[in-house]
Amino acid sequence: MYPQNRSIRAFLILALTFLLTSAILKTAVKAAAPALPAAQAGANTTELHPTDDARTQTGSPDTNFGSGYLWVGHPDIHYTLIKFDLSVLPADARIDSAELQLYFTGIYTGSNEVEVGRVDGAWDEATLVGSTPVSFTWSSQFQIVTSTGKDDPSVVSWDVTPLAQAWHSGARVNDGLALRGNGGELKAAHSKETGRERGTDPYRGPKLIITYSLPPDEDPRRPDLGDAPDSTNHHGQPNTAYLGAGILGQFPTVWNVPAGQIAGPLHENATGEGFLGEFISREREADLGPDQDGPNNILRNAAGAIADVADNDRADDGWRNRGIPFPDCRKQTLTVRISKAPNATLEKMYLNVWFDGNRDGDWDDVAPCTILDGAPNQPSYEWIVQDQAIDMTLIPAGGFVDFNIDTERILNSTLGLPHWMRFTLSEARAVQPQSGSKYPDGRGPHPASAQKSFKYGETEDVLQKPPAPGEPGELVLEKRVITHEDPVDYPGKVTYQVRLRHVGGEVPLVAQIRDQIGFPQHLLPHITQSGDIAYIEVTSSTGGASPLEAGLSYVNGDQSGMIEQLISWDGALEPDSEVLLSFDVHVHPYCPALAQTKTINNIASATVVGGDPVTAESSFQAKCPGYEAGGIQIEPHEIPIDLNDLTQVPWSGTVWNKHPISVTLGFYQQFDNSDSGNGATAAVAEPNKNGRVDASSPLLARVTLAPDEHKLVDLTLRMEAEFSDELALADDYSPIGKLMFCILPLESDRCADPQEYPNLVGQAPPPPWIPQPEELGDAPDSTNHFAGVAMTAYPGVQANFPTVFDPAAGADQGPKHRFPQLLHLGPGVSREAEADLGPDADGVNNIWPPANANDQDWFDDGSRLSNLVNCQSARVDVRVAISPQAVNWFGNNNRVAYLNVWLDSNHDGDWADGFTCVDEAGQNKDVVEHILRDYPIDVAALGAGLQVLNNIATDRVGWPAQGAEEARWIRFTLSEEPSNKTLNFNGIQYGDGRGYATAFRTGETEDYLRVLAGDHAGGPDLALQMNGQIAPDGQGGQELRLKFDYANLGTVEAQGALLTLDKKILNVDVEIRSAQGPGLQEGDVTVDGNNITVALPALAPNQNSSVAMRLGLSGAQPVLAAAVNEAYTLTAQIELAGDIDPSNNQASTTIALNNAPLRLAASVESDDLLRKADTTCRNQVWLQGLGEPMQPVDLYVNDASNIQLQFDAAGRIIDARLTNLPEGRNL
Repeated sequence: MYPQNRSIRAFLILALTFLLTSAILKTAVKAAAPALPAAQAGANTTELHPTDDARTQTGSPDTNFGSGYLWVGHPDIHYTLIKFDLSVLPADARIDSAELQLYFTGIYTGSNEVEVGRVDGAWDEATLVGSTPVSFTWSSQFQIVTSTGKDDPSVVSWDVTPLAQAWHSGARVNDGLALRGNGGELKAAHSKETGRERGTDPYRGPKLIITYSLPPDEDPRRPDLGDAPDSTNHHGQPNTAYLGAGILGQFPTVWNVPAGQIAGPLHENATGEGFLGEFISREREADLGPDQDGPNNILRNAAGAIADVADNDRADDGWRNRGIPFPDCRKQTLTVRISKAPNATLEKMYLNVWFDGNRDGDWDDVAPCTILDGAPNQPSYEWIVQDQAIDMTLIPAGGFVDFNIDTERILNSTLGLPHWMRFTLSEARAVQPQSGSKYPDGRGPHPASAQKSFKYGETEDVLQKPPAPGEPGELVLEKRVITHEDPVDYPGKVTYQVRLRHVGGEVPLVAQIRDQIGFPQHLLPHITQSGDIAYIEVTSSTGGASPLEAGLSYVNGDQSGMIEQLISWDGALEPDSEVLLSFDVHVHPYCPALAQTKTINNIASATVVGGDPVTAESSFQAKCPGYEAGGIQIEPHEIPIDLNDLTQVPWSGTVWNKHPISVTLGFYQQFDNSDSGNGATAAVAEPNKNGRVDASSPLLARVTLAPDEHKLVDLTLRMEAEFSDELALADDYSPIGKLMFCILPLESDRCADPQEYPNLVGQAPPPPWIPQPEELGDAPDSTNHFAGVAMTAYPGVQANFPTVFDPAAGADQGPKHRFPQLLHLGPGVSREAEADLGPDADGVNNIWPPANANDQDWFDDGSRLSNLVNCQSARVDVRVAISPQAVNWFGNNNRVAYLNVWLDSNHDGDWADGFTCVDEAGQNKDVVEHILRDYPIDVAALGAGLQVLNNIATDRVGWPAQGAEEARWIRFTLSEEPSNKTLNFNGIQYGDGRGYATAFRTGETEDYLRVLAGDHAGGPDLALQMNGQIAPDGQGGQELRLKFDYANLGTVEAQGALLTLDKKILNVDVEIRSAQGPGLQEGDVTVDGNNITVALPALAPNQNSSVAMRLGLSGAQPVLAAAVNEAYTLTAQIELAGDIDPSNNQASTTIALNNAPLRLAASVESDDLLRKADTTCRNQVWLQGLGEPMQPVDLYVNDASNIQLQFDAAGRIIDARLTNLPEGRNL
């Protein structure tokens, strides 16, 4: 967080300059990998990924398995084939070692001996089947592959040095490697498709790790040409482009040709600058003369004879993501590796790429793309990357960087077939044909021209192969709108997010997204998290989505008849990848006469090529012109909440009449779904169907105000209506009411019809603190709403427990319960809107990822796990609170509730594992971390009340003696539906603690971090946990929010315990703003010097309780012992006479202040953000930007404070502008 009144010197930090300079610069291309040194004389190591990998299966002799896992098992059933291209190595490289490396999953337990061998016979992954005529020569070199479960993968290596040496020297044809099992358990290794990079997960497909040496080379010159087929050559030899197609290659490759013929690109490279990949080989001509590789690039075979051959250059290693598809009329993202010589001086080079999409043997074609969205047709090109500038300063001398390059729309009328491609890196732009009527076609400067050749760079030609066939997955589309006020101001702004996921599958899906923005709404430019200026931000948290750009076009609106904006994304999604489109929209709706608000709906659609569309919809309320609710201004006050009665919420606020006449206001509460037809009857006043409040239901308050008069109003809100059967309500029913008001006519107690008099009705702001009806868990979850903020389960162990419900935060929803008060664990339950953000009845969120805070739900009070012995059943004791409504619903529907329990047995931060353990009889048993699965609880038979269920036997539990003394995370979930089971271990179907995409109707989830080793007896045993965070207090200051959870793990009631917090590390005075917890009385909390002491209420055995504390920090900011952005630790302890285990009486929490990055841009006369210095005749400038939520920042212009920037809860600037700028340059 930014310190209060933090001062910013704009000319030092923001580089804002008026005439006007923006602080935001956009890099033309972005580095996708860190730079590494390129190959050089002496020892080098390179990692090759396969060009082809596939498997065969005896039982499916005609099935191609070119994608998916690589299986080995019985030697006569499963064979795996893998091929690597060693031609990327320099011809004079001496291979010192070669190691095949496979990453085996732990899908099946047990062991198998896996043998490596040589493939004899041609094959490719797209056509390989069991009957393909290949044979194998086996090496008798075995490696043991073993696993104990799904989360026990292994990396296994084989030495294949002699074979790699033979391939590289040409002594043996490279048909690849084969692997087979020796009859043990079936094993699965990642292929290049299943093992691709996913977000932060590294590549796990097959690798060939080669260590090689290069002899010294004193000649700095590296002349280079391409190796695509060229029939206009020195030998008069027809050069075939595509075997079997009868198409001659007319690609310009040969350089020294007569005038009038097209010359191929020659790069002189008298000195080093930049080149593609890590290697570059030396040749003066493509089809004759000396060549460092041996045979010429084209037209000379390995024996030295002239023949119809091409693709002989051994160093075509620049294009890195060769497995991607090239859909017709779509864009793609190419990953290209570019190296820089140690003494390079160029700051910029140009990359051009060509793709022979119609397979006619040249690269000069253009075709129209028919856009079905009503937008104008657009061209597709064989020149797919056009003079892309490469910033060579991004590459360190002697190293390389992988660049992600977006293409133009690609012409590909021959899908599923190979295509010749050319990559050219040069110091000059692509050569334009002299006629001027065509686009560049891959040619280079003609030897008779003034330019003669390129001075620097490299050309690499590649015969692209389409991806192997495989099964596609499922498209899942999500759409949401983020608003900063309700209703949205006129004019205002909202942020839309459209997320498309490819779930499962084996091959990429070619898909599109369309989202049409209804007139008169339109997109606004914004600053992305990376600091760029864009209308549409396209990201992928998983990787595997391309391109990362979207289009914005204009089409005729079907409903409005006006021109509207259409957002489009056309690309490809790898299996289990996603793409997210985010964009800001300017809201200023057209409304009917006298309307106060308008509902704005937006529908996004996604389609797989040739498939049916899927849609997702979002909507929000926007204010109309002339919105008059502001004539009555209401400011809610924060007041204490009785946590023991969350159905009755007091509300207090100041009401201000800004009308020029006296008014009488009536306040009432309105439920969103009061006419749902489910038998819902509210116990508070509501408008009837014609919009009026029934006289039989009294108003919550009636207030008369003179012009400009203020009054304090106190109300009691019912946060839940009383229903005949809440569990029978529709899934989208919202029991949270709105606080409404109307201007009452004369002495009436009835509101006027809002359809006729919309300006007489308004909605009051909700209380600053609103309990929500849902309930979630509080175990740490790294897939949360704070992008890139991982949480830890234990020190050094990342937390992967599914807790956050929002599908937008991650693929695995945590369990959510809509009406927990009707059926829950223990005597109490607290409610929250979400686990990590939004309103929470406890005052702090269940988890808070920025501070790595968790276990912050107050009412985890109904569950206990004990009697843990390895490979034996444990014991579960629960207390279940059952309401009369739950008895009726479960009885009438003949249903039971289900209890599920998970235990992180292996201490790895999830509940997803399976193991094999040895029982008391010495027998192997399979166990999973889902230790109690769908235990039935007959709610109707038990009846209403707090019911105790003891000695429930779990399944066998994995509980090894080593580490048994360490704390473990446990989850108890009570629900009306069985648990979500997505995993299988040796036939055991089980889950990992997740919920469903739809919330449970009722029940509760309780998460505990407990030390379970050793059941103490004979006294009380209080265990303490503590979490905290620094947060803005909404008044320009900060407060420290702490939660202390304590439990009596003993057998005797704990009485007279004292909880003491040492606050001296804060180094400031603190104000106790609130201290709440079950049973706490006034005077139980005292301050004595550096200590805050809480006298804890008595706690029975097997009971939990909590204390929540809010401490105001004096001054603008605490003077901490640690600096901003560094962590510091608060410690608390419990003192209790007779405590049988003092080791768990102390707890601490680590918290820190973290500054969000500050980014600013400006606009003058239009919505467009300025990217550079600009000139304006106006003396005021509008600012947009991102910063720390709810914190002010002083902005200095011309070395004097001009304004104080205010940031809203989302971290965006609130209505900021620079005014009274003098003439001339402003800094």
